Amino acid sequence: MPSGGRTGPPSAPLFWGGGTTIQYTPREDPTYLDRIHQASQAEPTDNSLLDRLRRAEAKLEEKEALLARFVRAYDELYHQHGFDYYISEYEARVQEVVAQQEIIEQQQGTIEAQQAQISRLEAQTGGQYRSFRLISGGDDHREWLKRAIQEARSEIIIISPWLHPKAVNHEIKSRLRDAARRGVAVCIAWGYTDEPDVGEAERREVGRRLATSLRNDLDAEHQANLFITNVKTHEKVVICDDKFCIWGSFNWLSNAGMGRRRETSSYSEYPDHVRQWKRRVAECFRGASL
Repeated sequence: MPSGGRTGPPSAPLFWGGGTTIQYTPREDPTYLDRIHQASQAEPTDNSLLDRLRRAEAKLEEKEALLARFVRAYDELYHQHGFDYYISEYEARVQEVVAQQEIIEQQQGTIEAQQAQISRLEAQTGGQYRSFRLISGGDDHREWLKRAIQEARSEIIIISPWLHPKAVNHEIKSRLRDAARRGVAVCIAWGYTDEPDVGEAERREVGRRLATSLRNDLDAEHQANLFITNVKTHEKVVICDDKFCIWGSFNWLSNAGMGRRRETSSYSEYPDHVRQWKRRVAECFRGASL
């Protein structure tokens, strides 16, 4: 350790050069740059130490310049906008989010109230407020036919001008048999015309064989649940209990849903629609026959 010992506060670093002790003064001393500069003008024996001192002085001056630029820029921004501006912007955004949340909650409450009102009206009116929609495409029609047979608990009514094995395939026959075996009245009305047209005669014969096959697939006990009648009709209707009815262009028991032809039907759960269609098709089953 150099002679002369440490001077100054214990936390202050020391620099040594030319036998001279240089005390680094804390940041709050406004003369510290001048003192470092004066000390650097001495003729030290250690040139490398002098170089370090001069580089340190240059870095300090550079940092002071950068700090001064920062302070000026900060002052300009503050005087231009001020913190109040940013606080106001933040508060405005918060208020906007809160207002939107309140609107969403109000709308949710309105929806829930409307749903509760619909439920009450359905209970009071026996379900007058129900679903109505359109069914389109062969695939959708086939799925609705399967659903109607599967969901039926008391009766399934199908009106279709023709019967054909490509539509009344193994799956549909199996579903119809299962419905009859669980006590559902399976009612099928088919037949387009009885005119002596060769093409229609062949269609009638195919339909009769298929109707006979449906009946023979059931034992005597469950044959009583199958009602098949041949009528002159071009109607295409499916009715599932009192749940829903479907009417439109699709030939339920002769179209397998594989073609690209446009098919559209109306689906309704309105009790009045179901009742009207049941009254309409009831005459088809008076004196049911193959």
